[in-house]
Amino acid sequence: MIDGEPVDTVIVSYAIDKSGESWVLNITDEEGDMFSLTKID
Repeated sequence: MIDGEPVDTVIVSYAIDKSGESWVLNITDEEGDMFSLTKID
């Protein structure tokens, strides 16, 4: 963001895996790059 305004919009797809001890959020952007966020209890 610049001066409170968004610079660009990126469309992503995501999947949440809650099968184990922690939650994993897998995010894939429109270029195919993948990111994972993990929440550990």
